Amino acid sequence: MGCRRLSRVSGGRERGGIVALRAGRCGLAWLISKSYALLRAFIMMLYPILGIVLCGVSYFVWTLVRTWRRISHSIEEQNKRDAEFDELKHLRKALSQSEVDLEPLGGLKPWEQPCLENFKPVQMGTHCLFAKKAKLWGCHEWDPNLSIEENAQEDLTAFRVFTQAAKGLHLDGFLFEIPGAETGNSVELFGEAVRRLLCTISANDPDGMDCMKKSYIGKRGWWFEFDRESFFVTTFAPCYPSTHSRYAFGLKDRSYVLFQPEYSFAWHNIGDDTPHTKWDDPVTIRDKIRVEYKQNGRPYEIPPTIYYSPALYIVDPVNKGDPRIAWWIPLAQRRSNGSQSS
Repeated sequence: MGCRRLSRVSGGRERGGIVALRAGRCGLAWLISKSYALLRAFIMMLYPILGIVLCGVSYFVWTLVRTWRRISHSIEEQNKRDAEFDELKHLRKALSQSEVDLEPLGGLKPWEQPCLENFKPVQMGTHCLFAKKAKLWGCHEWDPNLSIEENAQEDLTAFRVFTQAAKGLHLDGFLFEIPGAETGNSVELFGEAVRRLLCTISANDPDGMDCMKKSYIGKRGWWFEFDRESFFVTTFAPCYPSTHSRYAFGLKDRSYVLFQPEYSFAWHNIGDDTPHTKWDDPVTIRDKIRVEYKQNGRPYEIPPTIYYSPALYIVDPVNKGDPRIAWWIPLAQRRSNGSQSS
């Protein structure tokens, strides 16, 4: 009897323990479920906050980068202005110490003309190794109400002073700017503009040579000369594509004629003129310049001999392989003859 009672008591206790265990498990499951729900609700609540934080961080980083770029650009611009100021200061000092008579300029400063700043895309973009640091003088601001001849006459005095000062000041060139899209968009019209400009300068040569009236312009032995100085003349215009060595680097409404004294090339030690180029192992500056143009997709035609007329290379044809342009012949005459080439 006692054993049965004890068995009943033990069985009851076991059942109670099982019930308690099940209740405990259910409570734990409920607690875990509630905790997960609360955690999920908390995370869902954090999403907008995290989004706001990320947006704030992104904006901060963007503002920081933009500010840094502005500061860097300002520093670069300031350094550029300082360099230009130092260059002008040295130029003024050199001018004051030179024996060149600046009185004929009458206050005109050909080393500070707007055309020089306009020309910067070409000067900085071209592949000539010494172009970026070239010291240039330039023409006055072009008057659209005047003809090419009248505008050129306005700069004759500055050009003559340039020829007298170039050696002493180590100047590399004198720049003429010809505004007008209609002039630069056609190689025909551009060649005619170049002819009129050079004829005006030549006709006023103080030495009286007037090289543009020579009968052998397109032949060997001719050079553009002014005041007993020989010049290498090169041109840039919008009519030339980006693959051309005379490309104007995006300038759409202006063309340029650059007069470089022949002796200025000796300062840069470019080497003797030659039709041969060491493409794989360039040694001279001349070779390196040719390689630079070719590697950048703007190769230029190299004369097959050193005995050629520079006139043939002043105004280039637009397309490679086209005949050389006899730009020194008036355009109306060339058209009547039905020929553009020499």
